[in-house]
Amino acid sequence: MIALHAERVEGDPCTVRWVVPPGVVPFVGEVLRAPGECGSMLEQGLLSQVVLEATCVLTTAVDAGAWTELGERVGRTLGDDLADTAWVPARGPVQPVSLAIVAQEVLAGPVGDYIRSHGGVVEVVDTAGDVLTVALRGVCAHCPASGATLNDRLEAEVRRRYPGLASVRAARPVSRSGVARRTLSLAVRGRG
Repeated sequence: MIALHAERVEGDPCTVRWVVPPGVVPFVGEVLRAPGECGSMLEQGLLSQVVLEATCVLTTAVDAGAWTELGERVGRTLGDDLADTAWVPARGPVQPVSLAIVAQEVLAGPVGDYIRSHGGVVEVVDTAGDVLTVALRGVCAHCPASGATLNDRLEAEVRRRYPGLASVRAARPVSRSGVARRTLSLAVRGRG
């Protein structure tokens, strides 16, 4: 279950903001269909709208008085429902606000924790053209498994949250003189 807490939305008594950890929501935008109990409440018309944002879920009830009944129910189920992959956006493919934000959130979460636990550091260098370029530092700079870490962990999680990701690649190390050393640049191609 994903930890979350509720906040009032100033000026909108029908909507409750459920704050979630970074990297939890599958996309950013209005939800057409949701899994589990949240989906049932949408289908039954108990919730009129659900909107996913980078670090919260906005749930709107038909009227403000409905939260007396719905608050506990939504709070009890939303954490489990977010772990399900069956969320469907209301308008075609939806991408989060920016690749840079998603990459930073992914590196601040479990993927980054894994990298740091091995003495590595991965930093976002650029996100031009939906290509995520990262710098590998610490033990990652010379690790033979860095390709697997970038592909199996970083790219997979960023792509899950940002479907338009073209590729992930490691920047060439730069010498103290500012000139790129003659090393192999790792490029991880997107699937799709």
